[in-house]
Amino acid sequence: MSVAHQALKAASAARVDAGLVVIRKILTENTSGLTTQELYRLALKEKAPSSFRVPAPVERYVPPAGRQSPPEPPHPQHPIHSMSFLKHHILPVLEQKGEFRKSRITRTIEQRQAAPSQSSGKGKRKDASASSASSPSATVTTTTVDAFVWRPFAGPRRIPDKALQWPQNKPLGEELGIGEDWSHLNKRRQRARTRKLAGALEDMKEHRMRGFGSEERARLESAA
Repeated sequence: MSVAHQALKAASAARVDAGLVVIRKILTENTSGLTTQELYRLALKEKAPSSFRVPAPVERYVPPAGRQSPPEPPHPQHPIHSMSFLKHHILPVLEQKGEFRKSRITRTIEQRQAAPSQSSGKGKRKDASASSASSPSATVTTTTVDAFVWRPFAGPRRIPDKALQWPQNKPLGEELGIGEDWSHLNKRRQRARTRKLAGALEDMKEHRMRGFGSEERARLESAA
């Protein structure tokens, strides 16, 4: 690996670390979600972390004659110096860590239409139409649009393993009466008791299996 390549890699890593701080702050403050373009605009308004130092210029690739050089990043003094850097180097890291995700939402947009002007004549002001748009008589219409936004990942709440752990020395369904001696009952009542407990056991298993892990779920199924 050449010295120039090592310097470029180190500079990119420094920008990613600082950029993650900036994007986390913005998305934490805007939990309803932001598009990539909105996120980029807000990021450029944020100050870089105090630990960030603008990397020294690195000798760039010089293409052969007849080919154009790649464009320079538009904001070299900022950790997130381009939209491409945000898309390909920062957002994928946050998504992979499970902190934020891109999801589709529906937004409501309001549009104001100016009411027809009642005045006429030569003395009509040029800004009458503009002022009428903000007047109480202006018509407000709403429309909905779909947008893909980044927002905090809200996964299912994980129940602690200890709260779900089934005592290994306690037979499944013991509290329902399974395993008790029913010999004192006649055949008809024994059959009725069996059907009743079978239904109760299925309900118990279904309720508990919603939160158990794969091992506990297999144990419940094998106890059927």
